[in-house]
Amino acid sequence: MSSPRGPGETIPLIGFGGNHYAARETDIALAGRAAWGHIAHTREVAGMDAAMIRQMAALSSAEVAYIDRKAFQGGMLSKKYPFFSMILVFPGFRRANCG
Repeated sequence: MSSPRGPGETIPLIGFGGNHYAARETDIALAGRAAWGHIAHTREVAGMDAAMIRQMAALSSAEVAYIDRKAFQGGMLSKKYPFFSMILVFPGFRRANCG
């Protein structure tokens, strides 16, 4: 994160995986200070590329990317979606593996 946050301030995130109910993302928001900008449904991730991730992050002013690992089949992330590893190289960005 770029700077300390005061009480009530949120942390902007983007997310990958899950369904249209976004249950895990909702739990994260309710338990902390997460403010979701964009969340890509599991079925949409296959059609994404690095440019789309950058756009999601920019439009959301996201500082963190959450990857819902439970929403993807075993080994699917590294084989089918190698661009996820690029998330960490975006300036000011870190990845949260909370799922």
